[in-house]
Amino acid sequence: MKKLIIFILLAFILMGCTNQKEYDEFGREITADPVSDEEKIITMINECTSSYNNNQINDIQQQYSTTLPTIPIELSGLTLPTVDNISQLTLEENIASNADYIYNLSIDDKYSMQFQLYQPLNSIWLDSDYSFLVDINQITKDDPNFTTEKDILDTLLNEQELAINLLYASGITLGDQHPTNENYFEVQEYQSIDQIKAIAEEVFTQEYLNTLYDIAFYQENPIYLEENGILYASDTSSSISTGIPYNTSYIIASSYEDNRLLIDLAAGYEDDIMPQIYHIELIDEGNGYRLTNTY
Repeated sequence: MKKLIIFILLAFILMGCTNQKEYDEFGREITADPVSDEEKIITMINECTSSYNNNQINDIQQQYSTTLPTIPIELSGLTLPTVDNISQLTLEENIASNADYIYNLSIDDKYSMQFQLYQPLNSIWLDSDYSFLVDINQITKDDPNFTTEKDILDTLLNEQELAINLLYASGITLGDQHPTNENYFEVQEYQSIDQIKAIAEEVFTQEYLNTLYDIAFYQENPIYLEENGILYASDTSSSISTGIPYNTSYIIASSYEDNRLLIDLAAGYEDDIMPQIYHIELIDEGNGYRLTNTY
């Protein structure tokens, strides 16, 4: 009888131990998630690919006020794959990243997508980064088919850094202080706002420049002042760099639509090329091409 009682007591104790509840720091009960991480990962990736397939990317960019990767030119009009099983993905474990998971999804023998996913695994747009990749072994260095595109890009990408630095008064030589405003100094190399605009308008579209012009010339405390035929600028000592080392020797594809020249290319120094695809859009304004953004 005693053994039976002891057995019953032990059973109750064990039941009590196994049924203990866990709580978070706010006193809320922690319950098991019925959806596995693998299922969440598949859902997130399919959310992304289906948004491209259904032409919803522009709407999503507006909704989240963000810029998402452009689908590669050679994949335009094709359907991105749907993931049914985690085995369709390749887990990347040798990439330096803060992501909890990094998976590659093959699109064809040349292109793939890479997803860097962070906890919690709720939304592809909030809890992840992703990019389109190319097999760099399938890119022809200095491909003669893209000679014209390379020449145009080389010119504009070199000129954009000068134009951006000039609009922000970075790296220019300043002279005497403004007679009544101690924050402004006489510009030595340029004589007028129109002269600065003329340089910028050789590089960028007017639509893109309108926002930059507001900061440089028209806001309450602009970067530049022009008074009595003298150009003044606020003292800015730093230099602005675009950061991404686009390599125009490795152009992947291009297309011309209406008056837009679209170019996919790789980035990297010399022959050390990264597989991530970068997309640049140029506008043909009749008197030359212009960049639609800072690249």
